[in-house]
Order: sequence, then structure tokens, then C-alpha cells
Amino acid sequence: MTTILDPLHLPLHGSRLIEASAGTGKTWTIAALYLRLILGHGAEGERFAHPLLPENILVMTFTRAATQELKERIRDRLQSAARYFRSPDHATQPDPFLETLLADYSNPKARAQAAHQLALAADAMDDSAIFTIDAWCQRTLREHAFATGSDFRETLLLDETDLRDDAVRDFWRQEVYPLSEPALSEVLQLFSCPDKVRQETEALCKLDPPLPAPKSALADWLPAAATAPRQQLATLKAQWAAEHDAFAEWLLGILQGPKSSNPLNSKSMKAENVATHLAALREWVDDPTALCPAYLDKCQRLSASKLPGYCKNKPPLVVHPAAEVLDTLFSALETIARQFTQLHGEIRTHAAAWINARLSQLKAQSGQVSFTDYQQRLAGVLHDKTQGPALAARLRQKYPAALIDEFQDTSALQYQIFDDIYHAADNNPDALLLLIGDPKQSIYAFRGADIDSYLQARRLTEGRHYALGTNYRSSHALVSALNALYAAAEHDDPQGAFAYAAPGADNPLPYQPVQAHGHQKAWQINGKSAPALTFWGARETLNKSDYLERCAAQAAECIAGLLNNPEAEFAQEGEPTRRLEAKDIAILVRDRHEAASIRQALHRRQLRSVFLSARDSVYASEEARELLLWLEAVADPEDARRLRVALALPLLG
Repeated sequence: MTTILDPLHLPLHGSRLIEASAGTGKTWTIAALYLRLILGHGAEGERFAHPLLPENILVMTFTRAATQELKERIRDRLQSAARYFRSPDHATQPDPFLETLLADYSNPKARAQAAHQLALAADAMDDSAIFTIDAWCQRTLREHAFATGSDFRETLLLDETDLRDDAVRDFWRQEVYPLSEPALSEVLQLFSCPDKVRQETEALCKLDPPLPAPKSALADWLPAAATAPRQQLATLKAQWAAEHDAFAEWLLGILQGPKSSNPLNSKSMKAENVATHLAALREWVDDPTALCPAYLDKCQRLSASKLPGYCKNKPPLVVHPAAEVLDTLFSALETIARQFTQLHGEIRTHAAAWINARLSQLKAQSGQVSFTDYQQRLAGVLHDKTQGPALAARLRQKYPAALIDEFQDTSALQYQIFDDIYHAADNNPDALLLLIGDPKQSIYAFRGADIDSYLQARRLTEGRHYALGTNYRSSHALVSALNALYAAAEHDDPQGAFAYAAPGADNPLPYQPVQAHGHQKAWQINGKSAPALTFWGARETLNKSDYLERCAAQAAECIAGLLNNPEAEFAQEGEPTRRLEAKDIAILVRDRHEAASIRQALHRRQLRSVFLSARDSVYASEEARELLLWLEAVADPEDARRLRVALALPLLG
């Protein structure tokens, strides 16, 4: 069961999970709970054991920018609370949270003491324990260097791309060069060059926990592993080579002979198509490296089990014995293909493990450590049965309260670190662990985020789940529409709205509806409230290009209609209505292809747009191109062409 969170009465001890959907005031709530921890506020059973200092409240979030914003927001909250406690009558605007909090400090002496605590905490925010997970792991290892075996001389490696490329090239030189046939062919089918090695192993190199270092070289095991399926494949090809010509002559003779004596359907078994498929079988036989013939599904039509299905009623087909060989051949090919798939998977895994091990060697040689290394090292020490409990106890003593923001984006390794320190399942009354996140926003799997860690924490904190219940960002209409949409999916789909529930089991990820604070301005068209959500559906099935074209045209036409409608406006009681402007509209797309399609459709209607993407490099911008031309002229001022180009750039006006 999930309880709507009351920031004034949330018990500040044990382990608790807080679901904070988008726009529900997560940062405000963190600041409010932080303020209570500073004051030691709460009734018996709600407050922490004693007031804390900023250096004792560990706050984790996902990015450096988020940590800075959180630090400033908390500092501002502490300062405004201190001022309010000293002079509540001089408040510029009502603050229900502080008003209620102030009532718990009715004694003037206690109120003055609380104001003093808040002011001191605000002044001490530069020493607060607000970090990204990476930075905190680095700091912890350095502060406990003797316990963790850290070397003070190590330097932080912010980007390990160049070193990883070196490790990939070392793999190519040390593992691939020594190989001979048939092992070399298997590797080259996967990795045609070092760049392909990097691409094919990228995901495996990021596994959490990492793959163990290989115990042997490719040359020690791959030749034997590749020989057996290759020999089986060669045997199959030899069997079919002995049958191919006779089978081709028989089948083409039927198809190219008189129609009256052809029992096969001439539409589904055309002679020219069958000749192409027979040629593919011959090419497969002649190519010793080819695993399967081209047009495999079409070639399978020629087997004894499939060929009769393409017959007309008369005359009957007497199947050539070679067609039965094809049945055996295709069945054996499936088995061999599975063997090769498994073998190629083992090669990828070996390559990734070798590259990781080599990368670790290169970093050790240069005295460099990445953030991932810090995490793995700290996790290893904390999980060690000998050293772990003592280090965890020291960290709990230093940080008795921990608030983990964006918890849905933590990796399995990061979650293990927190759990080894605070033991979420134990619900320790002498410590506080708040896991704050929104599983609906868990989108960083490519960076190690693991939704299963969130679900595990949810199970371990059963009965201590809270949710922020009010959306402050969106209108009443939009929140109501989304609640209706997801609630219907939650009710109608046995797996729940997010397809995580197993049949007959409780839903580990239920949809949590929220209320809406709403906006003062209302969106309306022609004097009436406009729908908050509209779905466009096509009556017929569309391929990708047709979908892009039609959807882009529909979106552009809708936007043009709204911008040209003088009664598409925002209305607010007591204020003049404001007409819709282009800057009020945002279009969300999957990728740059959809963006380009919609921008073209807008351009055809003489509507300008700006494409914003986190994946776009600043070096790909027009400004960067102009700056490059200008720098080239600076570097070579005697080149008259470059000088003229530079002087004519819009960058220089």
C-alpha cells in the first residue's frame, strides 16, 4: 500500500521508498525533509534521534548540475525558514509548510534556537554532503584509503575512450593476429576490424558487475571449438554437392517442360525463381565460409516436406530422392547455426572481458582511475565479509541519514553499495534511508540504470511506500486525462499499466494516480475548453515512410490552424486573454528523422522551428563552422581567400 506523503509527518527513520512523479515537487519535498532533519523535528516516532548537521545528511543525485541546484535550493529554504522563524509577521507571502512547522515551536526560546540552527545550517551548506554517486564514491575511498586500499597518487580519468581504444587495438594484435584457420574466419565474421570489435563489445563491456578476466587466450580454445561445427558443415555441403546437379535437372525439367505434365503451381513455383534458389544452393556449396545459403526460406520450399504443398491436383508429383536430402540438410543446418550463434557469443564475451582486463592494466600503469572503478572498488570492499561491516558502520556514523534522489537511475552496483551500508530490509531505527525516484522515468539503461534494483528496493521496503500526490506542473485537464488513460490500462491489462505484473502475482509497479494543483490560465479554442489529449489514428496500415509523412503533415497542419486561429488562446479570470504564439508549442519526437520530417512539413507552411537535441554536437552547428573558417584565416593571414571568407562571415557581422 502506498501512502500520500505528508512532509511534516513522514517518519524520519528506517528505510522508505518515495515515488515522485514528474512535476510533483520532488526538490521542494527533499528541501522540506532536510529542514526537519536539521531541526530534529517531529512527534515521537516521527523525528530522527537527534538534530543533524548538513555534513551528516547524505544527499545523492544523478548529475553535477543537479547537485548544485539541490544545494542552492536547500540553502535558500534554510535561509528563508530562519528568517521566518525570527520574524513570522514580516513574511512576504504565505507558506503553509513553515506556518505549520512554526506552530510546533510556540516557546519563544525554542523558536529562537530553531532559527539559530537553521541559519547555521545554511551557512554550512558549502560543507554539505550533497554529491553525485560517482563523486561520493571517490571521496569515500580517499577518506578511508587504508581500509579500502586506495592509492593517493591515483588521478581521475574523466574519459577513458582513448585508453579503451588502445585496449581494443591490443586485443586485435595479441588475440586476433596469432589465429589461423578456421578460428580466424569465425572472428573475422564478427569483427572485420578493431572498430567493429569496439562496437560489438560495447554493451558487454558495461555489464554490472563486470565480466571476469579470461583465463586463456582465444588461440587456446577457439580452434577446437570452431573445428567441429565447420567439419559438420563441410560434410553437409559434400552430401548436397553429390545430389545438386541431378536434383536441379529434375526440377527444372518439370517446370520448363509441357504444362500438362507439370504438377507444380506455375505461379508459386516459377522456373526463373527456382533457378535462382538452386544457384544459391550451389554458391553455398562452393563457398567454404558460408553458413547458410542465400534465400534460405525460399530454398526450403524445394525440400521433400514442402514441395508437395505447391502441387496442383493433377498429375501427382513423384518427389526426387534428393529432396529428402534437403530436409535432412536444413534440419542439420538449424543445429549448426545454433552452435555458431553460441560460439560467436562466446567470442564476443571473451573479447569484452579481455578488453576490460587490458583497460584495467593500462589504467594501473598510468595511475589513473575512472568513476566506474571507484564504484566497483567501494562495492567490493563493502561486500567483503571481513572489511565491509566495519566500513559500513563508519559510514552510517558519519552519514546517519541518506536521501537518494533519482533512485530509478541507479545501477545494480550502486544499489548494492547503499544496501550494504543501510540494509534497507532491516528498517534500522537508528538510521534513515530515503529512496526517491519515479520508475516511469527509468530511461538510462544504456548508462547502467537498472529498474530491477528499484523493484528489489520496493519489495524490501514493503509497507513503507509513499508518493507525492499533487502535480504542480500541468493543468487539471491533462492530469485527469492521463490518470484515466493509465488507470484503464492498470485495470484492463493483467500485467498492469507498465506490463510488470506476472499472472496471479501482485503488481510490483502499480500506477499511482496524482491530483492536480492546476494552472490559473486555461487553454481554450473558440471560447471553449480545448481537449487536453488528442489521439490521431490511421484507418489503414502505414509503412514507416508513409507514417512519417502523414503524421508530420497532420502535426504541421494542426499547428498552422491553431496559430492562424485568433480564438486559440489562454484565458485567465480578471486578465485579458493571450493568443497562442509559436513559442508556446513544443513537439516531442523519437529521433532526428522524425524531427526532420516535421520540420519539412512546417517549412512548407512557412512556419519556422528550432530543433533541440542532446545528441547534437556543438561542433556540427553553423556557428562552429564559421568559427573554424575564422580560425583558419587567423592561422594563415597571408592566404587572401581565407581572409576574404573570414571577413564575410555572419559571425563578424
